[in-house]
Amino acid sequence: RVLGMEAEGEKKGRRRRCSAVGKDVAADLNGRIPLYKSDWLTTDGRHCRRSGVFKIASASLFSYISSILPAIVIGNILDDQTDGQLGLPEVLISTGGMGVVWALVGGQPLCIIGVTMPVAIFTSVCYKLAEALDAPFLPWLGWVCIFSGLMHIALAIFGAVHFVNKTTAFSCEIFGFFISVTYIWDALVALLDPIITGKDLDFDGTYPPGTNDTVAYDELYKTQQRGSAFTNLALAGGTYVLCMAFHRAQRWRLFTPGVRVLLADYAAALSLGVLTALSYIPVVDDAIGDKRLDVPDDNGLNPSFDRSWPVDLSAGAEDPAAELIVESASNATAAALEEPLVLEAWQIAASILPALMLTALFFFDHNVSSKLAQDPKFHLQKPSAYHWDFSVLGLEVLLVGLFGVPPGNGLIPQAPLHTRALATVELQE
Repeated sequence: RVLGMEAEGEKKGRRRRCSAVGKDVAADLNGRIPLYKSDWLTTDGRHCRRSGVFKIASASLFSYISSILPAIVIGNILDDQTDGQLGLPEVLISTGGMGVVWALVGGQPLCIIGVTMPVAIFTSVCYKLAEALDAPFLPWLGWVCIFSGLMHIALAIFGAVHFVNKTTAFSCEIFGFFISVTYIWDALVALLDPIITGKDLDFDGTYPPGTNDTVAYDELYKTQQRGSAFTNLALAGGTYVLCMAFHRAQRWRLFTPGVRVLLADYAAALSLGVLTALSYIPVVDDAIGDKRLDVPDDNGLNPSFDRSWPVDLSAGAEDPAAELIVESASNATAAALEEPLVLEAWQIAASILPALMLTALFFFDHNVSSKLAQDPKFHLQKPSAYHWDFSVLGLEVLLVGLFGVPPGNGLIPQAPLHTRALATVELQE
């Protein structure tokens, strides 16, 4: 009889453990599904007002600007680091595709999804690892994303995302501060380096026909480049000053309250549009020269090189970038690359280790981004859904691996800034 009672107790314990698996994801869904309709049909959770529509439009435009500009920079970095196998098209497809899926099924759509600078660094490391393993990069990266996506889903199902509650406000804020300072530092280096150190001012040696005095031409070229750098610095400073002035428009005494709110809501878009238009004035345009951002305009939604979007991930699959590698290689090495790299089973197994690293990065980075977007200071009325969100992120990471694009996660500082842009702010004297 005692043995029977112990056996029955063990069965109940197993049932409790089984029911605990996935209960946090189910609880998130139970809390969010009843609110899903109001997410789309109301502007404040209860009503649909015209002022709320304008607020959503301004926040969406702000999020687009704050996401697309870093995406262009990251795309150019990846193009250099991966020898043209990944670039701006892949970053835009990843950011846009993951963002749409997140908006449709994510539990907390306030979080903005995109490819971050840490992901760009991780992808560059994966490229070097694939070279060291003689593995085709895109299929190998695809398996890294697949294994990482499965790890995301497993962590969410087994309730590991509960550890995000152990993260203090200081940890979240200091991490957000680090990311913000990184962006500011990179911008200042790009603006000031040509002026202070003369970086990128040297002439490439290609003189126009009829040039007799090459020394004088070199000096003239450096002067023009330095003038271009000063012009870019002035435009960047003007954009910042005008944006901050519009951001504080609600404190103005000019215009009506409605106009002041409109100027504050569209501060980033207005300042960027005004200074961009100013840069096309003939005198300023001549001063800028060829220093405008190089964005491909003839690629559309095609990959960075000639391949299909879906990537063959099966063992024995050939490298889709084989022709690209041969074209970019020197004549001495081209003969050695006639045989394309082939994905092998042991290389697939080896991708588990970087997948674990990516999972650890996203576990902290994404959840901190989501937590900052739901900071108590915003007084959000709808509940969080950390476990469901992390499982959705895992599914998205898995899917991007099938298409050979870099994975994305919650953006810092864009996510909390998006919530701030949607907030109704009351100024107190």
